Amino acid sequence: MRTYVGRGAGAFIENQFFAAPKTTFLLICSPWISPKYAQHIIDLARRGIQVRIITGDSAQNKAALDLFNEFTKPPRDWLGRIPKDWTPPPIDILKVKEHSIHAKIYAMEGYAVVGSANLTENGLWQWAEHIVIFEGEEAEQIVNDFSTLYHLHKQRAEEEVVEEIKGITEKLSGVFKKIRFSLKTTCPHCGARIQRGSKFCPKCGAKLEG
Repeated sequence: MRTYVGRGAGAFIENQFFAAPKTTFLLICSPWISPKYAQHIIDLARRGIQVRIITGDSAQNKAALDLFNEFTKPPRDWLGRIPKDWTPPPIDILKVKEHSIHAKIYAMEGYAVVGSANLTENGLWQWAEHIVIFEGEEAEQIVNDFSTLYHLHKQRAEEEVVEEIKGITEKLSGVFKKIRFSLKTTCPHCGARIQRGSKFCPKCGAKLEG
């Protein structure tokens, strides 16, 4: 294990992970990813390297997320059919709430970096950052830590989806109640509210027209 403090953390990240890396997988946790590095990641996935990413859903991340979405979108013919021989690219992107992601982790076989640097031009080359570099068996522990972090974020994301669906259901329930209430009318004799289509008023008993 060794550390580095200062500008130019990219010498330990970009140069290692994107310049012909000798690995079968790449793990990235970064709240922000610039379009430049998103394209680098896509290029590695095209070469068959298994990529797993945890990143944020901020507006600043939109350009990178758009690139990932376009890359993972299946092709379709003029009838909207996906070719039978199409297989999804080897990239897994977990998008989480911006406020819930802070870790920056980069890992591959035998090499990992943890620290403060986001996967952006400023984070890797312009800003003063602090990183810790792990190699060999120490890097394997970072891979395990990434896996734990991924599953924690995934579980939280699933819980947020459930809460969002619950909120939508409650809103729809309120809308349906208003619709049902609007379908009611009033008795012309006593003014009581009655169900549309009723033959008699439930309050005064008067016979209703229609």
